[in-house]
Amino acid sequence: MSKVIAVVNNKGGVGKTTLTINLAATLVQEGKKVAMLDFDPQCSLTIGAGYKLDELTYTITDVLNAVVNGKMETIKNTWLEHEEGMHLMPADKNLVGFESSLLQEYGRELFLKRYIDTIKDQFDYIIIDTQGAVSVLLINVLIASDSILIRIILAIQ
Repeated sequence: MSKVIAVVNNKGGVGKTTLTINLAATLVQEGKKVAMLDFDPQCSLTIGAGYKLDELTYTITDVLNAVVNGKMETIKNTWLEHEEGMHLMPADKNLVGFESSLLQEYGRELFLKRYIDTIKDQFDYIIIDTQGAVSVLLINVLIASDSILIRIILAIQ
């Protein structure tokens, strides 16, 4: 059973993606099976891990669409395997449009948890990189997570 960790802050540019990648790489070096999930429409984790957005065939948006439409049996295990040993579920820019469609859905805050519950046994850790905003997407992440890392930067003047 996985430990699901969300890396959050309600501001962008504070190092959430860097923390996600470094934490995943460290856990892989410790022999753990680690998945990184990009849950940010800016796709920083996907790009930071070296993937090109126009070459992706399956993203978290596809997964969420399957969950919303009651077609979870069609969800493929299409995690990308990074050369460093961790797995990645990429994001795409369609995630921002998908978020607005979630506003009309009953149980909209549980869609990510439903998916995570189906894959928890495949990994020791699932680390979720989030966007720098309070949103329906963030609420999904918080509900699906076991732990939350709040990335902060102190500015001393």
